[in-house]
Amino acid sequence: ADTALAQARDLDDRSALAAAAAAVDALLAVRTKASNTAALHAAASLAMELGELLATRPEEKGRERGDARQAELIETWLAEHPQPAPLAKVARARAARYRQHELESEEMYGNGHTLRTQGDFAGARTRLEEVVARPEWKRTAARELAVRELDELTVAVSRQEALGLELDRAMDKGDIARCYALIRELGIKYPPLLVQSEPPGAEVWQDGRRIGIAPLKLPIPGGERAAASFELRRDGYLTRTISGSAAENGWRLVARLERSAVQRLELALTVTSRPTVLDGHVWVANRQQAVAVALGTAKPERVLFESAAASAGTLTQPLYTAPVLADDGVLFATRDGLALRVTGSGGTRSVERLPLGGRSDLPLVSYRSQNIVGRRFLVIAGQDGALHAVDEHHPELAWNGPAGAPFAAAPSLVAEHVLAVRQDGRLESVQADDGQSAPGANLDATVIAAWATPTGLSGFTTGRSWTWDGTSLSGADLPQPAVAGGAGMFITADNHAWIMGDDAQHPWRDLGRFEGRLSAEPLVWHGHAVLPLGHSLVVLGAKPFTVTAAVDILAPALLGEQLVVTTMDGVVSIYAP
Repeated sequence: ADTALAQARDLDDRSALAAAAAAVDALLAVRTKASNTAALHAAASLAMELGELLATRPEEKGRERGDARQAELIETWLAEHPQPAPLAKVARARAARYRQHELESEEMYGNGHTLRTQGDFAGARTRLEEVVARPEWKRTAARELAVRELDELTVAVSRQEALGLELDRAMDKGDIARCYALIRELGIKYPPLLVQSEPPGAEVWQDGRRIGIAPLKLPIPGGERAAASFELRRDGYLTRTISGSAAENGWRLVARLERSAVQRLELALTVTSRPTVLDGHVWVANRQQAVAVALGTAKPERVLFESAAASAGTLTQPLYTAPVLADDGVLFATRDGLALRVTGSGGTRSVERLPLGGRSDLPLVSYRSQNIVGRRFLVIAGQDGALHAVDEHHPELAWNGPAGAPFAAAPSLVAEHVLAVRQDGRLESVQADDGQSAPGANLDATVIAAWATPTGLSGFTTGRSWTWDGTSLSGADLPQPAVAGGAGMFITADNHAWIMGDDAQHPWRDLGRFEGRLSAEPLVWHGHAVLPLGHSLVVLGAKPFTVTAAVDILAPALLGEQLVVTTMDGVVSIYAP
């Protein structure tokens, strides 16, 4: 009888309960006079009744009733069919066991579900599989949920693996926007540490050994990243040391490499003039002095405007203009209403003042008359919006043009005519000997950039490039509206740099976007856009790099094949292509 009651309490299969009851009946058929016949009949009857409670309902065909429902049915049956204390105790123990199954399986399932939501798929699978595997939990509600969630987890793991591979590819490519999107989708707290270099391809060194090439993914735990330190090395660039503590959002570490200069000189002066290359020298100046730097020389040539060898004297106004090379020296226009001529070479340079017809921040034009022997006019685009010319030897011989809109560029000398362009789009031509007007032209648009060329003037309006030689005006539409530019390149409102290419069908090429605002005129250098942006200078193209400074970087210049970068505090750096 005790065995039969234990089976009624513990067996979870209907057929097993029926078999237990049948075994009791078979025993009674043999032992007809057993002293505990009544107890045996009661145990067999209880087993049959509890087995019937496990029966499948028509609407639940193919499914056994869950453990929670079994517990409810047993308790209801006991209420409707009171049993002797020993039998009631067995039935209640069976109901309690079912409820315990539900509680334990629900707790295990909840742990697995939480781990899944936290992204710990391996831990989640272990717990969910245990819910499914435990035979005593096979009829619990949690097991049904675990089976369904394991199917979903298989799909999620497969997708996570695919997204992980995609994240690896995005990191290898340096596609940062896609990396951020994938990290959010994956819910990763600590993705691999990505070490990048700008430009890419730098060697990554740690603790004296080379560990890879940037971009490089490193599986460094989150708690150890702040203490990590790396050196990035690339030929032609300064070595850069970066710390893991600087990683953006804890995972992206970018080293912006600075090109190593082939020559660097500190001139110990504040530069206000536009750096200009003349006759193999880089010329810079302020109102006290001018300095010439030659490639490969360690000592610049310096001439003080108040030195014993100078008759010029210090200027009262800042000197902003770029110098020009004439047949008798280097000439500076000034805001003081005079020109400065630097003559000589090496340590014997001298300075003298020349008359000028006005004030200007633009380079002057030196014109030797073809009609009158010995007459040389210095022509400027004045700050007052007029062209002015004066004979350096006879200041009373001068001519002055009419005032108009501000000039967009320095004047250009073509044969015996001076060409000028104004910001309102007017193109003017005057005879260099007497200032008499010659036929001009009109761009009918605001000029956003212009420059003198050996054959005339060129520049940009918002929508077109143009060239004028004093007779013929030509131009072409731009692929995008321009807001700034320089010779051979223009800038769009969204900070894309376009340069002139070799493709006749598509002459303009977009080199990409930059951050910042132009602070001086850009230029094109070996297929790259060189962009001065305040305290930095960005080079866009196949071999990009950035130069930074504590002060503003002035307009770049070219010394042969070399790029000249000058800071306002007088540091001149020269870079190879």
